[in-house]
Amino acid sequence: MKRRKHSSSDIYAEISSNLVSCWITAFLMGFLFLGSLGSTLLGGIGYDTLLLVFSGLILTQAIRGIVKLRSLRQQLRAAPDSVRMSDVLAAPSFRGIYAFVR
Repeated sequence: MKRRKHSSSDIYAEISSNLVSCWITAFLMGFLFLGSLGSTLLGGIGYDTLLLVFSGLILTQAIRGIVKLRSLRQQLRAAPDSVRMSDVLAAPSFRGIYAFVR
C-alpha cells in the first residue's frame, strides 16, 4: 500500500478544523470550570469537585492543542514542507466531539 503525501493545503485545512474544535472546547470548559470552582468554594466538596477536576483537565488539553496547532500553522506558513500530517494529528483535538465543525 502506497502512502499518500498530503499537500500543504490539506494540512492547513486540518489544522484549521482542529483549532476551531479546541477553541470551542476551551470556551465551554472555561465557563464550566469557573462555575464549578465558584460552586466548590461556596458549597464544599461533592460532585462539583469532580466536575471541577475533569473540566480543568479538558481545559488544559484544549489550551495545549491551541498552542501546538498555532505553532504548527506558523511553521507551515514559513516553510510548507516542514509540517507533516502526523504532527497535526498528534496534537490534542476534539473534533470527534463536535461533528458539526467539519
